Amino acid sequence: PALLNGSLILFLLTDDLTEHFFNGERLGLKALFLVLAYLCVFSNLFDSTMLATFCSVRVIVSLCKKEKRLWTDFLKANGIRLLVIISWVVSLGFEYKGRRANSLKEPDSFLNACLSACQRLGRRMSETNRFFLIILLVVLAIYCFLLLTKKRKEVLDCLSLIGEIVINGIIVTAFVILLCARTGAARVERSEILLAGLFYGFVVLLIAAAGIIRSYNQSVLGLPLVLFFLVFQINSGGTTFQESNTMSWTPETCYSVSRDIVSQLREADRLGAKNVILDVPLADGNNWPFAFYGEQRYAAALYEHGIISHAIETRINPSEEFNEKYGLFMDD
Repeated sequence: PALLNGSLILFLLTDDLTEHFFNGERLGLKALFLVLAYLCVFSNLFDSTMLATFCSVRVIVSLCKKEKRLWTDFLKANGIRLLVIISWVVSLGFEYKGRRANSLKEPDSFLNACLSACQRLGRRMSETNRFFLIILLVVLAIYCFLLLTKKRKEVLDCLSLIGEIVINGIIVTAFVILLCARTGAARVERSEILLAGLFYGFVVLLIAAAGIIRSYNQSVLGLPLVLFFLVFQINSGGTTFQESNTMSWTPETCYSVSRDIVSQLREADRLGAKNVILDVPLADGNNWPFAFYGEQRYAAALYEHGIISHAIETRINPSEEFNEKYGLFMDD
């Protein structure tokens, strides 16, 4: 979802179809945009805010323009943007009323949860590859120097675009932090959620690089070399070529926990039970990865694969005793 939202935003930055969308031109491309916008808006809530925020900022910018025009002209120019925003608000309603939202556990302190999400985000940001940071600073420094040689109008246009992107990034990052505080602060460390906020930093870098290439055409020859270095600086060696999981449990622990859960359901099946309370590990928030919204999936998966003989209504019981039995979450 983050890549889809980001790709659509990048396209709109170069060719903003959302302005005067209903003028009857380029119908095929606009039909494709509607399909992609639907997928963006009704995707992962953490990432769907990217397109909605982009359209919201463009509407606000349109309102702030000094030129006088009728409200009908404003609606014609911003109709599809407003439709995207309204659709996103509707998607919020679906998420709020959904089973997954109802299963979430209220944090003891929302403020502390926000601070925890910020700390986790800061820790992840501190792990950013230093070579990438050096490239980012050098490119921005060169671009700023080039702006000093440009005409005033061109400089203002560039700064306006970069300012709009920065505002988008601040809004999306703030929304993600608040949402992670509500759903579990640890979520902010997931790659697709991190990308929702970091995407705008990459956009600023791309704008700066494009500006340098336009001024010095031969500088494009350095891009393959920079890409080569960046690829070989990716530090995923700790997880790419070894057995791993999101909880950093050993394979033996994962096997023992899975076997315990399966054994409980097989015993209930042997006794002919129609309902069962399933003991699972106790975790934070909505108890992910043993989440409340997925409690029916355990028995359903075993029944689907013929491991149990009949369907069983399942309720999970996250317990400290289960954690102590297998030594889970003992460092938290």
